[in-house]
Amino acid sequence: MTHQNTPLLPLPDSMMPFVVALQRRGRIILRRVLPRLGKTLMMRMKKQFAPPVPVAPDPKRPIRVDRRV
Repeated sequence: MTHQNTPLLPLPDSMMPFVVALQRRGRIILRRVLPRLGKTLMMRMKKQFAPPVPVAPDPKRPIRVDRRV
């Protein structure tokens, strides 16, 4: 299994479209998932820590979406 351009991780060729799609949508997925993860983490650790910067956006305020790519 020798390719001219070997990826960093040895993946089968059937996975390549999935990897390309992941690379394309990486930013969008991170923007959607990370605030939720931060929110759940904050709700779990709210009693122990008081974070200086809120991780998740305030649900009462409208969320600004950065459309620039």
